Amino acid sequence: MTKETKKKTTTQTSSAAKEKKAAAPTKKAVAHHHDHAHEPTAADLLKDMLVDDPTLEFTIAWATVEPAYTKTLRQVARGMRQDGFRPGKVPVSIAEERVNRDYLIQEVMRAVGSDAFQAALKKSDVKLFAEPELLVKKADKNADWEIVAYLPQKTTVKLPDYKKFLANAKKRLLKTIQDEQAQLKKDAASKDKKEDKSPQPPTLTAEQMRARATDEALMELLRELQPKVSALLVRRTAQRELDKLAQQLQQYNLTLTDYFHNTGMSEQAVSQQYLLRALQDLQLEFILDALMTAEKVTVTDEEIQQALIKAMPDVTDETERQRQLAEPSVHDYIELMAKRQKLANWLLEL
Repeated sequence: MTKETKKKTTTQTSSAAKEKKAAAPTKKAVAHHHDHAHEPTAADLLKDMLVDDPTLEFTIAWATVEPAYTKTLRQVARGMRQDGFRPGKVPVSIAEERVNRDYLIQEVMRAVGSDAFQAALKKSDVKLFAEPELLVKKADKNADWEIVAYLPQKTTVKLPDYKKFLANAKKRLLKTIQDEQAQLKKDAASKDKKEDKSPQPPTLTAEQMRARATDEALMELLRELQPKVSALLVRRTAQRELDKLAQQLQQYNLTLTDYFHNTGMSEQAVSQQYLLRALQDLQLEFILDALMTAEKVTVTDEEIQQALIKAMPDVTDETERQRQLAEPSVHDYIELMAKRQKLANWLLEL
């Protein structure tokens, strides 16, 4: 996973946070147990694998809040329609009475929240791994605002004798895959003799079989380690994928409600499905990061340039490519992709 140290923050009001927490699975970790009579549900797995995020509490002085507060109200007043007043002439006092409180807080925090958080972070000993989420606890007029920042942390993965584990798993899995492919060829030959015209399952090349065995070995390592992950990171990743789904459905004039109805799944079931998928993706990313660290994977400038071309096939202008690569976030991402490719090659040859 790319290490995120952006100053951008996500802000919630207390009411919005309560609604989200009520809909989300409980984040508190519980003791893992094996009960063969009861298969763990999605909710069970999420409770077991998600960890609470550390918090940082701080205040923003009213003297800092007030200019952004007043500016927002003036903007609202200019766009407000009110009987007895010409457009753009509604008094700020009336706008303050009618404005959506959550909107007002969000706009003020958009203006002052990030700088205030960074100042508080510098005074603490907390390490910032990814974009924080800010919860506004108290936002009274003429008083300092009270904020709680939730800080997602990077999962530390303790690897076993990973070379031995992966090599043994790959050898066993590759044998199983090869046996399956041999049986498919045998079945196909039998169908040919009987002039059976039904579709034949595709056969894999030797390279494809090795790649599949490698992927499945990694998944076995994931199930062996089961690293716990930040609840905020999992929820944020799942929400991002749900937003993508909503956008895709919108192209066909469908909504998420239509999707729930057509699939026969409840909103909660779909949400938990996406949370589980996000959890597994993040677990795998952290394991890959740990493997890269253990193997001391490094890349040259030439390998980064090759990864850049692969990542931006539509950008043919070399000057434009290098301009984008000069952006720190882009450079870090491309470097990570180059390292991941190098690790993938190593895993295939293991």
